[in-house]
Amino acid sequence: MAGPVVHRDLAVSPVPHLSTAGISARITDSARHTPERAEAAKLQKEFKVRLTGTAIRRFQPVAYDTH
Repeated sequence: MAGPVVHRDLAVSPVPHLSTAGISARITDSARHTPERAEAAKLQKEFKVRLTGTAIRRFQPVAYDTH
């Protein structure tokens, strides 16, 4: 089952996990994160977890059910 289609004008409403703070959070040591970078890193981690769970559920349903 497919989820809803999201239409987004990236100039008006950028994707939260692809912000400048998020990109710099990936290349900066976590001890040196500003509050903005720390929040962006948290969003990115949550996105990765959801993406991984969705991929496992979609492509390996037995493994997902076991998990």
